[in-house]
Amino acid sequence: MGKNQNFYYKCFLSLLYHVMLIFNNYVLSLSLGLKINFIYFFIFIPISQILVSLPISIQGFGVRESSYAILFSSVSKSYASFFSLGFLDQIVKVITSLIGGVTYVIKK
Repeated sequence: MGKNQNFYYKCFLSLLYHVMLIFNNYVLSLSLGLKINFIYFFIFIPISQILVSLPISIQGFGVRESSYAILFSSVSKSYASFFSLGFLDQIVKVITSLIGGVTYVIKK
C-alpha cells in the first residue's frame, strides 16, 4: 500500500468511526425518547468530541455529559435528558472496551 493510499485509508476509517459515533448517539437518544433532528448530531457530537479530547478530566467524564447537555438543550428538551444521553454514551463505550479487553486477555 502506497503512502497516499495509506493516508486515505486512515481518513476513511476515521470518518467511518465518527459517523458510527453519531449514529450510536442518535439511537441512544431515541431509546431515551428524545425527539431531535438527526442533523444536530452531525453538528454537536464533533464539537463535544473536541472538548472531550482536552486533557481536563479522566476519559472525558463530566466534559462529555456537560457538553451534550449545553449543546443539545439549546435546540430541544431539558438539560437533564441530554446529560443522561452523554452519560449513557460513555457507559456504552466503557462496556464495549471491557469486552474487547477481556477478549484480548483471553487470547493471550
